Amino acid sequence: MLVALLIPLLAGCGLIWRWASLPFSLTCRLEDGSEKTIRVDPRLQQVQELDSGTGEVRATITTNDPPDELGGGIIDDSKVIVSQEEIHWNQRMYRPQFVSESHTINLQTLHYRSELTIGSDYGAEFDTQSMTGTCRRGEPIS
Repeated sequence: MLVALLIPLLAGCGLIWRWASLPFSLTCRLEDGSEKTIRVDPRLQQVQELDSGTGEVRATITTNDPPDELGGGIIDDSKVIVSQEEIHWNQRMYRPQFVSESHTINLQTLHYRSELTIGSDYGAEFDTQSMTGTCRRGEPIS
């Protein structure tokens, strides 16, 4: 009898997980008046930055974590974490100066926060810019 009760319950959990893990889009209005549109695929842990006007993919970000033995300075790295609470992605590039972008969207409040850090060619000086905004969630994409 217990098994008969658990089967429909577990089947329902599978449907919820599949719906929650479907790709979806977010459009964020930033404090400077601009928009950022992204497509998120939780199963692939991937974020695509889209052109807000045409919807074309401008960049695809996935986790690229080079081995420690390669060291920093030439190899770009990126990390994407999609959870039920937030989406976070960052990229670090070394050309010729250090550039780091970090983006976080809280999925409960739909608050967007980003930080851009650029290192100077002359040493340990960094210029950092922050941006906030609010997002609205689109429908799941199949």
